[in-house]
Amino acid sequence: MSVVASDCDCIVLAAGFSSRSSGHKLLKPIAGRPLVRVAVEHALAACRRVILVVGHEADAVIRAALPLDVATDGRGADADLARAGLTDRIQIVHNELFASGMFSSIQAGMRAVESEWFFVVPADLPGISPAIYAAVADAVGAAPEGAASTPGVSAPTAGTGGDTPGVAATPDAALSAIVPFCRGVRGHPVLLHRSLIAPTIAEPADAGPMRALLSRYRVHRVDLDDHPAIVVDLDTDEAYAEYQRDR
Repeated sequence: MSVVASDCDCIVLAAGFSSRSSGHKLLKPIAGRPLVRVAVEHALAACRRVILVVGHEADAVIRAALPLDVATDGRGADADLARAGLTDRIQIVHNELFASGMFSSIQAGMRAVESEWFFVVPADLPGISPAIYAAVADAVGAAPEGAASTPGVSAPTAGTGGDTPGVAATPDAALSAIVPFCRGVRGHPVLLHRSLIAPTIAEPADAGPMRALLSRYRVHRVDLDDHPAIVVDLDTDEAYAEYQRDR
């Protein structure tokens, strides 16, 4: 089985409060563009479609997220996207339950997924490049078929990955997710199979984190030690300042 990123939808999570940052972190500039626009443009370059989940300060986040060639005229994001011919590439999803946490935003985004495999990525990781999306998708083909699953995380060789088993998985369990790691730290984007949509939506909105649900399924780990950007989020003022200094 092989998967390419350009066949996959991508849920970009942009609904949170930014409570650990002064001001809205997704509106802060990265090389002259709002952070949320960087995330959306990278996902658009790599993936079939972007599902942007918004909540807190939704209007401001949407305006900041739209590509520069999408002119706004006050009639709303859907009209703006239609005028730019992007309705088949970007879908805006409003998560009314965003205060419940990120899990509720994943649920909201999943309801709009059309592809067999899809990515989930928070909007505050500016370094998730198209090459990283491609590397995570490529890992589907590298996952061992029918590998037995036992509790714990295997220690794969660099670049090849290994199963990150779940407690309820069985030896013939179908592959449900790809999770990237960098030097032992779990990162993003996560690639999920659409078979996870129904069980995820069935959970309470505050049931998260997603990794707890994934522990029930067969998950393949891929080590991307040459891509530290997969673990660099700009969740705080300190992280943002450090990122800007290092550029």
